[in-house]
Amino acid sequence: MDGHPEDAVPRNSSLPSAAFRISLQRQNFLSTLHTPHSHFPRTNKMRLTTYLSLLALLSLSLAQKPHGAATSAYDALQSHGLPRGLLPCGITSFTVNASTARFEATLDSPCTAKFESDVVHYNTSISGTLSYGEIASLSGVSAQELFLWFPVLGIKVDVSSSRLVYFDVGVVYKMLPLSLFESPPLCTPDDSSPSISTFDLGDAKHASTL
Repeated sequence: MDGHPEDAVPRNSSLPSAAFRISLQRQNFLSTLHTPHSHFPRTNKMRLTTYLSLLALLSLSLAQKPHGAATSAYDALQSHGLPRGLLPCGITSFTVNASTARFEATLDSPCTAKFESDVVHYNTSISGTLSYGEIASLSGVSAQELFLWFPVLGIKVDVSSSRLVYFDVGVVYKMLPLSLFESPPLCTPDDSSPSISTFDLGDAKHASTL
């Protein structure tokens, strides 16, 4: 080693230069990797923000329309020439068979609605068959007459002349003004259903049929 000092100097002097070149190449390589991808995190963040914003708007839209089933029920009534107020507020589900026009509506609980001095009771499940201006084979609805409760078997609406709604309760036709059914009535929840009268006069009516 002492006899050849010139051998030690080139090797020792070349090490810093090689290390520097390796470090510089590494920095350049990392720089080339970082530069084209530097925009991706920001782009991804923007996309995520946009997605979350759209999701929030969708959730808000759904929250503002909690009564989709009720809307469908009232639209079905109107499309058959029937007033929206034949079914009460609070409908939680509604289905209608496209071929038979048989519908089923569901409420959270039995309830009672008032139409001026007349009282109508709705069960949790209401069903019937829709036709223009009429609901036939109705179940789940009852009306009070002379302190007795009678099942409503059907409903007819006369829009053209008398503008009356006829409730077929078997014994009589209850006649109510059409104006009472322009909007769905508020319905007060009941703990139990009323006791339905079995009194029957056959086909006798106290009002003329349509």
